[in-house]
Amino acid sequence: MLARRGFEAFAAGDRATIESLLHEDAVWHIPGRSGLAGEYRGRDVILAMLRETALRSGGTYRVQLRYAVADDRHVVAVYRATGQRDGRSIDIDQALIVALDDGRWVEIRAVPTDQYAFDEFWGQRQLEA
Repeated sequence: MLARRGFEAFAAGDRATIESLLHEDAVWHIPGRSGLAGEYRGRDVILAMLRETALRSGGTYRVQLRYAVADDRHVVAVYRATGQRDGRSIDIDQALIVALDDGRWVEIRAVPTDQYAFDEFWGQRQLEA
């Protein structure tokens, strides 16, 4: 399943697999007011944002897929996100709502179950989306 492949690749730092899952013109939406909030357009920009999560958390940010549902055009994945950053920690469930085009992720919406905790963890805006 595409969701499992993506989460396993993220956990392993497998850039090639993540690249293969993302459509070249993919768009990733992150809600809120944190330093990661915004719209990321294009595979390379999305990959930079994903690298930024590792850099900002000193490599402690982890995701663990809980479950996913899918059809030919959509995936909804619920996962646990944990990490440490600048004396703060995060341990929340989140969801990714993914639209597919020919089996590749073309539009991704991140949905934290605790927006306040998500924004607090990621801190002030530093990245240009």
